[in-house]
Amino acid sequence: VSTQSTWDLNQMEKDQPEYELQEVEVSDVSDMIPETPKDSEITEIDEEEKLEEYEKAMHKSVTKGQIAKVLKQEDEQISTDKADEFVRNFFIKYGMKKTIDSFQREWFKLKTEAKINPEDLPPVPPVYLENQKLHDQLAFLQKELDTAKIIAEKAETTGKKLCQQRDLKKIHHRRIQQEKDKLNAEIEKLKETYEKYQEQFKQLSGKYETLRTEKMLLDFNRKRVITRAEQAEKSKKRLEEALKVQREKDDLEHKMKEETVKKVEEKKGRPAVKEPTPIPDEMLIPYLDKQFESLNVGLTVAKSRKGHMLGVSSIAVSPKKDIFATSSDDTTWKLWTLPQGDLIMCGEGHQDWVSSISFHPKGMMLATASGDCSVKVWDLITASYKITLLEHSESVWSVDYHFSGDFLISGSMDQSVKLWDLNTQKCRFSYRGHVDSVNSVRWKPFTNYFVSGSADKSVSLWDIRSNLCVQTFNGHNNAVNCVAFNLLGDQFATGDADGIVRVWDVKMVREIANYDCGEHAANCLVYDNSGSFLVVGGDDGKIRFANLTAKEVETTTLNDHEDSVQCLAFTGDSKYLLSGSSDCSFKIWSQFQPLFTLSY
Repeated sequence: VSTQSTWDLNQMEKDQPEYELQEVEVSDVSDMIPETPKDSEITEIDEEEKLEEYEKAMHKSVTKGQIAKVLKQEDEQISTDKADEFVRNFFIKYGMKKTIDSFQREWFKLKTEAKINPEDLPPVPPVYLENQKLHDQLAFLQKELDTAKIIAEKAETTGKKLCQQRDLKKIHHRRIQQEKDKLNAEIEKLKETYEKYQEQFKQLSGKYETLRTEKMLLDFNRKRVITRAEQAEKSKKRLEEALKVQREKDDLEHKMKEETVKKVEEKKGRPAVKEPTPIPDEMLIPYLDKQFESLNVGLTVAKSRKGHMLGVSSIAVSPKKDIFATSSDDTTWKLWTLPQGDLIMCGEGHQDWVSSISFHPKGMMLATASGDCSVKVWDLITASYKITLLEHSESVWSVDYHFSGDFLISGSMDQSVKLWDLNTQKCRFSYRGHVDSVNSVRWKPFTNYFVSGSADKSVSLWDIRSNLCVQTFNGHNNAVNCVAFNLLGDQFATGDADGIVRVWDVKMVREIANYDCGEHAANCLVYDNSGSFLVVGGDDGKIRFANLTAKEVETTTLNDHEDSVQCLAFTGDSKYLLSGSSDCSFKIWSQFQPLFTLSY
């Protein structure tokens, strides 16, 4: 108001320069208007505390008595004010700026001309002051009422929400009560079950004590049996040592006899040193014009009996007579009749397990390979060994006769294959190309070639005329355990420790088929005479059939062996299949049906 008044005075001074200007102080209009609460003082409150906020707001509001006291004080103050001040305050209150400017000019003019004396002006009538007071009071109370309504609405909303929450809590309480009752019922059932099991526990405790007593007795008996077994083992070792001494004595006598024979021959004018045997020419395969029927894979279960004290490691069929031989880990070999299975002969002479056996083409001798690093040639007429070959430095795994009968090959753990000249009884040549044990060797039928399968995962084809490796076949991912040729010699099969069997074409020098015979190792395999089937013996005790025509493994298997199948062999007419196992037994199968199961 003071700023506006100053501006008006300056304007009047420009319009009327002949008058004398005096500054007039105008009191602030706010002194005449009672203070009212601002809208910003009403703030939002949380729903959970609305009722408390409302009560606090009501306590803060001014009571009626306080309002009357304030109005009374204002009345006393306003009653002493002059009429001009009242008019100015009225105009300012209602924003009448132009009117107050006109009033100021006229009032200042009359006051300057001394036409009006402010001291002589009458006071403002009480009615106007009363109206002003009531109007201000009404505005203040209206604002309080609006604030109270807002707070009441919020309190009502909060009350409804609290009622809803109360209902939800009641429902939740009922549900918890129901769950509690249900859990109490389950607890009662569990108590009953616990009592039942407590009785069973007492019974089982009594059985446990009985079994514990029996176990103690069994442990005592086991210790006694172990003691007896240790004593028997010691006795066995003593006997083995005595047997070893006896064998050494026999070998010495045999050598002395040979030396005596040589001396006699020298005296008679015969040469003491024999010339190396010339390598014979290859023969035509006699089976080219023959046709063999395909095998029937039907089978029946047969009894299993032992033929050796330990596992049967190899089986060979005589090419001239109806007999077959078996070798075993018990250091012996035995000769049996076909198909009766009668024991004919038992050979002893090796100092360790016998791993392989092979018949001479004429059928009157056989060769054996052993873990004692030796190869022995046996005379079936005298039932004694005729030749002992001792140039291997490690155990010998496999042995096979040449079709001429003058040569013998053997594969050893010393990573070599040796060609033996049986006439000179010496090693003709040592083939070294593998970097691990040579597990299996086989001659290609009626030729001067042989194949060797090794633990270094490779298979090699050798020529004894040039003493060179003709070809190496790679493809296996694990040690090669066995190799076998078909009758025609145009293909051969190999089995490895992963149970994978691969078939190779000799002329094309490539793999023509492969068969997965399971996760267990393929220990042995043999072709049937027709060349349509490949029979595989596995480490899981099963005999499987690979159909080479359909290029698949037949679902039919022979499961009679209780341990791994170590050897397989067909008779010459393919009428019988022979199988030997680590369960110490061998079986004779007729058209894949067990004809005899033998035990001696």
